[in-house]
Amino acid sequence: CSSIRCKMHAPSILPRLFVVTTSHYISFPVNSDYMNSSDCTPEINMQAKQKTLKRTRNEEQSPSQTSLPNNEETLQIVESYEPIAKKRLISPHDYLLDICQGTVKASLSMQGFFHEYTETEKDSYDNEVCKAVRSLNLDEIKTMHSQGRTFQCSNRFGESLMHMACRRGSSEVVNFLVEEAGVSIRCCDDFGRTPFHDACWSSIPNFDLIEFLIAKCPSMLLMCDKRGHTPLQYTRREHWVTWITFLGTQKSKIKELQIKVL
Repeated sequence: CSSIRCKMHAPSILPRLFVVTTSHYISFPVNSDYMNSSDCTPEINMQAKQKTLKRTRNEEQSPSQTSLPNNEETLQIVESYEPIAKKRLISPHDYLLDICQGTVKASLSMQGFFHEYTETEKDSYDNEVCKAVRSLNLDEIKTMHSQGRTFQCSNRFGESLMHMACRRGSSEVVNFLVEEAGVSIRCCDDFGRTPFHDACWSSIPNFDLIEFLIAKCPSMLLMCDKRGHTPLQYTRREHWVTWITFLGTQKSKIKELQIKVL
């Protein structure tokens, strides 16, 4: 059964008549005289006059050249305004709150949760280790580790090598630092940013890395910095759909998410 819908777009755009058939969706301009005629009422769900449908084989093959069909069935003409801008795009942060039962907490208020760097560890944050991690030189990192170098270190502002590796979006380096070098991901700089913030801040999201971090410490997804921003609020808008799709695959891990100091 065919149906006809009359759609109004932006005021400056000529309204178009959309014809939905069993095999095609056809649209073509409609002038204002037709819109004002009795055959096209502005009320939703108004029934128009019955017309007889007659369509040839060629018309089925070339829907763009099909003339307005007459249909023995009752035709329904609907006026509708549906600009794309009206479609609300939910943020990854809001999506997370929708599927979990956790509460956002300030990172800097989490006493005893994060690693506290010693003076020795701060002194170990030198140009050599920074260069190796910044360049994601895993071979060099492994060599340094075999020589006894520590990677559990940060600068005076609490920015650690773990922050740096996550910002670079390297799951390989982060995996090595955690599993082989024994570096804790529970680190926070003096602005309240965790490795999760940096991983979400990456220009290109690495979901293997995010999944690894979630498996290790999902609670940090709900920890915010000094401005009140959680990691997922650092994501780029153009990646939101991809982020939400990814978070949907992690529901079992985060739907009961709550902040706990373990």
